[in-house]
Amino acid sequence: MKESSDLLETAQSGVAQIVERHEQGAVAADSHFRISTFGFLAGFAIFFFFNMWLQSGLEARMREPGPSTVNLGVVPLLDNPILCPGDTLEYTVTVVVNGPAVVDSDAVIRNLDESRTEIFSQTMRNLYAAPSQLETRSRWKIPDMLPASGTRPERLWKPGNYRRVLAITNVANITLPSIEKVDFRIGTACPTVEKQEN
Repeated sequence: MKESSDLLETAQSGVAQIVERHEQGAVAADSHFRISTFGFLAGFAIFFFFNMWLQSGLEARMREPGPSTVNLGVVPLLDNPILCPGDTLEYTVTVVVNGPAVVDSDAVIRNLDESRTEIFSQTMRNLYAAPSQLETRSRWKIPDMLPASGTRPERLWKPGNYRRVLAITNVANITLPSIEKVDFRIGTACPTVEKQEN
């Protein structure tokens, strides 16, 4: 009878050890599964954000304009001359074409004293089939009146500082425009300018 009791205790002890080991194994497996899952999710998150950063960097670089295909150079005949409406502003224009290009040419007149555009651009399109360099003498006649634009009617010029801004922009590719300027002044003694109040 005692043997039978000892055997029963040994069997119960063995079963208890087996159950304990099984529970320890289940806890260890659960812990390992959690660590593996966390590691996988962390790795995936790092990969995802790195991929997003790389892609946004590439897109930003793709949007950055390249260097000008056509470069503009302007040399005024006189430095900041005093002129009147009806006079001619003269300057030399040099266009350096680095390769085949379709370009838009623009020119505006800025009032430097009032920081505003007085004459807006009328875009002209041109094309160049091969690299070249062109030089020409340009003469721009100052109109007798400033043209109507937006809410402003046709009006007299005011004496002061002005700038003719010239630009060439490549149409086919995203490139930086080439921009140059020619400064001039409208004199106070001109007969057809707005008179200044004393």
